[in-house]
Amino acid sequence: MPELRKGVCGGLAKLAQPQQPQETRKQTRNQGRKRAAAAAVIEVGRPRTRLAAKRLKEEEEHPQVVVISERESDILRELVMDILGPSLWDVWNSSGQTMSAEMVACIAVESLSILEKMHSKGYVHGDVKPENFLLGQPSTPQEKKLFLVDLGLGKGTVRYASVHAHLGRTASRRDDLESLAYTLIFLHRGRLPWQGYQGDNKSFLVCKKKMATSPEMLCCFCPPPLKQFLEIVVNMKFDEEPNYSKLISLFEGLIGPNPAVRPINTDGAQKIIYQVGQKRGRLTIDEEDDQPKKKVRLGVPATQWISIYNARLPMKQRYHYNVADARLAQHVEKGMADGLLISCVASYTNLWALIMDAGTGFTSQVYELSPSFLHKEWIMDQWEKNYYISSIAGSSGGSSLVVMSKGTQYTQQSYKVSDSFPFKWINKKWREGFYVTSMATTGSRWGVVMSRNAGFSDQVVELDFLYPSEGIHRRWDNGYRITSTAATSDQAALILSIPKRKPGDETQETLRTSQFPSTHVKKLHNDWVIGVWFQFYGVYEMPVLREGVSRRRATLAQPQQGGKQTRRSNRGRKRAAEGEVGRPRTRLAAKRLKEENKVQVGVVAPTGEADREFNQQVISISERGSDIERKEMSAEMVACIAVESLSILEKMHSKGYVHGDVKPENFLLGQPSTPQEKKLFLVDLGLGDSGLHVDYDQRPDMFRGTVRYASAHAHLGRTASRRDDLESLAYTLIFLHRGRLPWQGYQGDNKSFLVCKKKMATSPEMLCCFCPPALKQFLEIVVNMKFDEEPNYSKLISLFEGLLGPNPAIRPINTDGAQKIIYQVGQKRGRLNIDEDDDQPKKKVRLGVPATQWISVYNARLPMKQRYHYNVADARLAQHVEKGIADGLLISCVASCTNLWALIMDAGTGFTSQVYELSPSFLHKEWIMDQWEKNYYISSIAGSNNGSSLVVMSKGTQYTQQSYKVSDSFPFKWINKKWREGFYVTSMTTAVSRWGVVMSRNAGFSDQVVELDFLYPSEGIHRRWDNGYRITSTAATLDQAALILSIPKRKPGDETQETLRTSQFPSVHVKNHNGTRKNGQKISIFLVYAMEGLYHEIHVIGDDFSEG
Repeated sequence: MPELRKGVCGGLAKLAQPQQPQETRKQTRNQGRKRAAAAAVIEVGRPRTRLAAKRLKEEEEHPQVVVISERESDILRELVMDILGPSLWDVWNSSGQTMSAEMVACIAVESLSILEKMHSKGYVHGDVKPENFLLGQPSTPQEKKLFLVDLGLGKGTVRYASVHAHLGRTASRRDDLESLAYTLIFLHRGRLPWQGYQGDNKSFLVCKKKMATSPEMLCCFCPPPLKQFLEIVVNMKFDEEPNYSKLISLFEGLIGPNPAVRPINTDGAQKIIYQVGQKRGRLTIDEEDDQPKKKVRLGVPATQWISIYNARLPMKQRYHYNVADARLAQHVEKGMADGLLISCVASYTNLWALIMDAGTGFTSQVYELSPSFLHKEWIMDQWEKNYYISSIAGSSGGSSLVVMSKGTQYTQQSYKVSDSFPFKWINKKWREGFYVTSMATTGSRWGVVMSRNAGFSDQVVELDFLYPSEGIHRRWDNGYRITSTAATSDQAALILSIPKRKPGDETQETLRTSQFPSTHVKKLHNDWVIGVWFQFYGVYEMPVLREGVSRRRATLAQPQQGGKQTRRSNRGRKRAAEGEVGRPRTRLAAKRLKEENKVQVGVVAPTGEADREFNQQVISISERGSDIERKEMSAEMVACIAVESLSILEKMHSKGYVHGDVKPENFLLGQPSTPQEKKLFLVDLGLGDSGLHVDYDQRPDMFRGTVRYASAHAHLGRTASRRDDLESLAYTLIFLHRGRLPWQGYQGDNKSFLVCKKKMATSPEMLCCFCPPALKQFLEIVVNMKFDEEPNYSKLISLFEGLLGPNPAIRPINTDGAQKIIYQVGQKRGRLNIDEDDDQPKKKVRLGVPATQWISVYNARLPMKQRYHYNVADARLAQHVEKGIADGLLISCVASCTNLWALIMDAGTGFTSQVYELSPSFLHKEWIMDQWEKNYYISSIAGSNNGSSLVVMSKGTQYTQQSYKVSDSFPFKWINKKWREGFYVTSMTTAVSRWGVVMSRNAGFSDQVVELDFLYPSEGIHRRWDNGYRITSTAATLDQAALILSIPKRKPGDETQETLRTSQFPSVHVKNHNGTRKNGQKISIFLVYAMEGLYHEIHVIGDDFSEG
């Protein structure tokens, strides 16, 4: 029996083909001659796993799970399985350590079909990886069929294991799918970011890297379906049932239409989709989750304070925070003099926080602030005096605060200091009757205190790299309560226990804040008492916005025989730009632009070559040299780039294409030492779009481009047009000349928002103060362009002519294209005339000066009784409202500015009854819920600068259901989800930087859109007006303004709507306007609100009236 290879637990061999007649085969079976079998000599495995494979194949006729049979002799035990072909690892290794997108997609859908069948019978594989997927034997009908083997492990392989497997959580379906995601990414890219770690803590380092790597970063060089697949599976709950057919459908766009030529047989996937969908009705592709999921693993660390509140009887309690070492004794002594003792301590940035109360039950207390972590000698001395550790804290500087008390229930204690979380020690002590009672960290070191007679009947640990919300809620449901916690910069650990004596009120609540929760503590102090509170540091839970995919360059060999390309080392002579496989239409766009118009656009075509570091499909751009990015460039060099870039963009725009990602990296020069070495080329149309007959729209959740160079309209999610390419070109030229842009260096989850805000706040004068005047003039023109405005390219080119040398032959960049475009197009179409002037002077935008504006919206209505109040203080509000109600008026809208209120009351609201609340909290949840129970609906809301809010709720509205959301940023994704459910925005407001949005069913609208901007979006509003939209709700923070425009189901008799912008409440204009008539109808105020701190189009010096 020749040995094939050695295994971890034995050897692997192929047995000879049996030659005996049929009747003798039974005798020879024990001699190792079963036909077409492989025997793995291993220790006795778990029978249930082998039985699982057999049942899956026999009961469900699942031929793609390999049957394992068992044989035993006096010496050893053997496992026998059908012989198959190569594994996916072998295929990947033999094909240049990469796989095409189609190959990976076929593997994905077939793997999902196998796992669905396995999961439906209650089995989890536990070790999904390339080595465990095998193809059928070559030259047989099954050579393209995928098989899954090895159900004996169930623990996972470090490289492909899910994060939950690393953390020791019970395996479930989500773990198989997460491992499958890593397998697919590895097969496509050839490498995973966490490969290469070694040492005893390899699993910890790999898990940490997985948590810190967002799906966007991990899949930046992969087809979009892989990123979508990974995002879905890493956000799944423990017992959540995957929507397999939805997951399979993600990859259908990557698979060729002809099943016969696919690299992997995908019959199983189709069979699973249709069979299971018909039988059980649970694999519907269009199925959607009931609730949107919060994304995890977004890769940005953050600091959080986590407070735990337990319901108790009221008691005297005092808290101190940001306490320096020198002040600690003063606070403690004063508390003890008042009959208070320390119940818990914490530390942050080498400062201390402590809670002292009268309900600890301790009789005496001592403490030590030591420069060493958990000073052993002092603790031992206090144990001798019958003191026990009741609370500990460690600072980032290595010091510690240890509090020890008499009068505890503990009978024995033990503690351990470790460089990693000491779970093995904890587990050992649990068996001895100890329970964790205190924990602390300093740097990466852990200190854990365990006590006998701690009053617990059971205890568990939740260890994670982020706040383990799911695990905590599951434990809470089983009667556990958080009793201790600590965190390093990498990991957080929570101890949850079941008390022996069930408390009268088991309520426990957690609060996460970025600072010590002093405001919240004061609010809850009347009926809640802090039980335990603590700090998390470095928890990976904040979102991240990436600047864009950086494209690495590879070198390909010069074409050899018959035009075929062969891969060579870095000495190759052909330059290539690398990125995701672009959309076919963009490559076709580049090809057509080059063939029809001879534009200097690189033809993009997939080569099928693979880069071993990134293992992605390379896109080659034929015969290009280096890109133009340097530290700084002379004025003449920048001017040459400007005129030639404008000539390239003009030709592209004239054919209806917008590039979408203009930046230095996408402008390349020709190859050195060739006639084209000074010729400029534009590459990478991967973000390009067709500009022909594209309607204006805005999707604030959509960003395309590179953050540093993107236009402000791109940041705001507006449809790309020619002006965006030109604005990006302006930033590119300024960067090349100055070497830096003012908005470089921003980081964090709101990077795109901060960069856009900075762009809006930076005037052309400020941005171009060290640049030639031509750059300032160019920027002023392009940032003032309208969406569909056709640029005057020759006028723009002429701005830079004064910076160009007189002799074209010695210019650093060839500018023939610019001159050719100017004269050819100018003669043929007469539209690039340098002397052409605009019909109307343009109003300047982005002047960088913040201002406060009142925006009033007027709708034509029949005359009615109406009253308005402004600059109303809190104390005077009730008086005005009661007087209006007595006169038959109800509130139609409210607003706030500088902590004063404005309200409109009229007789035409249609409401039958009305209530309101002026609350110090923003949109008081409990009160709103109570009024909903009484069939009141929110009709108007307003928030003030101090965080308070005014909520008006009415009966007699047309609404049938309402929902609202409070968010730290404009919640467009939530709004978009609610639109799909039939809700429409009916009210909005802000308080400082927080947004409150109310959405209602049966709101009377047939469609709705959002205009979000850093200034008053005049152009967008007028475009929406032209399409039948009318402003129905609006709000603004100090940074952004949002307007909701809707199309009413019932077309009003007079659709006139007007807006007025003033620097103060428009009382004078309202009086005049209410006294006039228009088209036989009286103009009435519909909505009033304040915009504060916006970077406006004009300096506010008076009234500015616009009409739609």
